[in-house]
Amino acid sequence: MLEKLKSRKFIIAVLTMILGIVTALTELGGTVGTICGIVAAVVAAVSYIVVEGNIDAKAVQLVTDAAEGIIELFDEENEEKANGGVENGKN
Repeated sequence: MLEKLKSRKFIIAVLTMILGIVTALTELGGTVGTICGIVAAVVAAVSYIVVEGNIDAKAVQLVTDAAEGIIELFDEENEEKANGGVENGKN
């Protein structure tokens, strides 16, 4: 978890959100500046969440694929034992 807090993506997202909020609160640029600040803050937060979600989903998929591969290996080994090794020409 600490690695994610130190990541460049997270730091840039936080700085963009802070800059957006400061711009919105200080009313730099009038109404347009306020709206742009709010949009910048929201977009930064949503973008970070989406990107990290995709990265986490891919990591979970890799683990799932590896687990399925291991299960298949055990299933094949159990089948061979049940068949007495006939499939490999041991009989």
